Amino acid sequence: MSFFDKLGKTISDTTHSVVEKTKSSTDTIRLNGLISDEERLINAAYLNMGKKYAELHSGDAEPEFQEFLSAIAASQEKISGYREQIRKNKHLLVCQSCGAEIPETVLFCTKCGAENPVGKRLAEERAAKEAAERAQRGRGGRPPGCCTAECTAPVYLHPAAGLR
Repeated sequence: MSFFDKLGKTISDTTHSVVEKTKSSTDTIRLNGLISDEERLINAAYLNMGKKYAELHSGDAEPEFQEFLSAIAASQEKISGYREQIRKNKHLLVCQSCGAEIPETVLFCTKCGAENPVGKRLAEERAAKEAAERAQRGRGGRPPGCCTAECTAPVYLHPAAGLR
């Protein structure tokens, strides 16, 4: 065999080997991807099975599962507290009729129309405060208990205001 024949055969064999290794690697990657997909499906099924068990047996669970159910209940309680803190930060309430989140200042739920007692109380407090401010302005800005109607002391220095 001549030198060039041997060289051609070596190159051909090497190329064939590289192609086979590439096909094998590609097939391995594809199969690993399929395995990962199936493992995700299995994990989702386990998760759903666990959720269903927790829903059906939260009160009568077998002892082996009680620790998990207790941890779930504790976490749900924390989540509820965190959500309540978020509502307070955003000045929201939960409607007593439909459960929708509503601004605390509205008089009626924006979803179901039920009366919001907190909104009603806040509106009454706001109205009382505004009435008191109007009455104060009617006295020339002097605080209640001012010494006389002819008092000329500036409001910020008035002795009845306690601000000397």
